[in-house]
Amino acid sequence: MTASKSPRGPLHVPVRILLWTLLLRVVYSALAAFFLGMPAPGDAARRATNLTLPVFHSGWKLWLLEPWQRFDTAWYVQIAASGYQDPNSTVFYPLYPLLLRGLPVEPMLAALTISTVAAFFFFWAFHKLAEQEYGTRAAWTGLLLLWLWPSSCILFAGYPESLLLALLAWSLWFGTQKRWLAAGTLGCLAGFSKATGCLVAIPLLLLAWRSGRNWKSGFAALPFATYPAWQLWVANAGFPGTQHVYEQYWRTAVTSPWNTFFAGLREWLATHDWLLAANLGAVVLVIAGSFLLRPYLALFCLAAVAFFLLKHTDPLLQSSVRYCMVAFPVFFAAARRPGLWLVPAGGLLGVANLAALYFFVHWSLVL
Repeated sequence: MTASKSPRGPLHVPVRILLWTLLLRVVYSALAAFFLGMPAPGDAARRATNLTLPVFHSGWKLWLLEPWQRFDTAWYVQIAASGYQDPNSTVFYPLYPLLLRGLPVEPMLAALTISTVAAFFFFWAFHKLAEQEYGTRAAWTGLLLLWLWPSSCILFAGYPESLLLALLAWSLWFGTQKRWLAAGTLGCLAGFSKATGCLVAIPLLLLAWRSGRNWKSGFAALPFATYPAWQLWVANAGFPGTQHVYEQYWRTAVTSPWNTFFAGLREWLATHDWLLAANLGAVVLVIAGSFLLRPYLALFCLAAVAFFLLKHTDPLLQSSVRYCMVAFPVFFAAARRPGLWLVPAGGLLGVANLAALYFFVHWSLVL
């Protein structure tokens, strides 16, 4: 732990982070609208889907909402409107569509609003954790690296990533403060946002064990209950299990993490595919960075990587750069020793992030 913390008032940091969040929201919205008006890549094509979604042809909705109505967003909007009607929809967890349904506005506007609000709370909790571990400078540097990370633009899209990360970060924060009921409850909500959320129970249980066992620390295990609870609901609704759904509908097999990683490595050596290289590089960076963290954070990051590598996707390692953001404490470690390396590294990451947004808007990249 470090004693280097912000000397200003308690609201200085959240207000500053709120301003940065709003700025990022405006910048990403402007860039997405600009990219929508640019020529599409040669391989771009609107993905065929059996979902019925609105198409915005003109006005503010075309420029503000249409660029973000892509891929997973379409599923969440449809689930919010009509519930779980198909087996292949059950891989999308229920908290985000429930929140979409709760806002009395255009579903896409609700999606962007929820993601933006959640992004603010994630950045705030990120700063609190990083400052607690490594000090104020590392906290702001870590946030900068996170904002530049390729696919971090998805935190402002109609995806549940920012909601998941906000819940995970605050769950970890309350765990470090030994507030087990709050930590476990937020961890449960994270587990109902995406399957990965249940893994926050691992660092919470380690923190609880180290702090001295009492009945309240048992709440740290609550997030583990979310995965079987969701599977029970799926089975009760008459749908097949997750593994069957992934294999039959999503061209994804469940296998060991090392099989997925080395299959990706072999394919890259054979094809030199640039996107596969980016996904492999992200996984390697997160694994390496995890060993620079304190044990409770390292275990969480390594478990998160192992969890998403259980999916042998087609194409291999699809969306791994996005999934790696779940291991956000790695950005703490990267920010411990800032130096001139940040300039070229940050520039490269930022350009890759903008490229990811451009291809995402044109249906050419599944983030």
